[in-house]
Amino acid sequence: MRHLTIKNIGPLSSVDISLSRINLIIGPQSTGKSCILKIASFCAWLEEHLEFSQNPDGEFTDTVIDNKLINFYRLKDFIKEGSYFEYRADALRFSYSFDDKRKDFEWKEGRWEYRRRKTAYIIAERNIVAAVPNWFEVNFENDCLKAFLADWQNARNFMKGFGSIDVLEQNIAYQYDEVKQEDQIVINKGQALNLRNASSGLQSVVPLFIQLFYFSYGF
Repeated sequence: MRHLTIKNIGPLSSVDISLSRINLIIGPQSTGKSCILKIASFCAWLEEHLEFSQNPDGEFTDTVIDNKLINFYRLKDFIKEGSYFEYRADALRFSYSFDDKRKDFEWKEGRWEYRRRKTAYIIAERNIVAAVPNWFEVNFENDCLKAFLADWQNARNFMKGFGSIDVLEQNIAYQYDEVKQEDQIVINKGQALNLRNASSGLQSVVPLFIQLFYFSYGF
């Protein structure tokens, strides 16, 4: 079981949440749901790097916080007075106070029992794969958007082995045309439709569904 505490980051004044294998966060827009997920993703990523390096002094640094959390997840404008987070897992515990850049870290009994897992943040702007057909030719900044697109290309290549796959039992299937480098929707087992010509809802749901399928079965 993992536990995350967040204080005064973005719209979040105080969060204390246990993280299970599957978590559902529900709330109005602009209340911090994505902020929680971004920090949780960073902490899971840092946990992995700490476990494999066994070097907290080299991995848990101000530079890592700036580059891999603040800049990577676009949280620069979210940090304010009293911003703080703490992450606890079976193997370790660490916390960071932004006011004085104070870092606390400790190993726990499960230090040598860690199992590697895939850490990925599926961005809200995931419909970019439909809205920008040549996204693979664009030079993006090295942040969560670029990481998502790299994962998306891996997912597309993985899906080639399935031909097409049903999406949420809605008489809709997804397929990747490698020749055209095109994501397609097949409706009612009929003609293929370019994802960019599908509804805005499908442009958001399909990348989410296919990424989750890839992360579940592609490793």
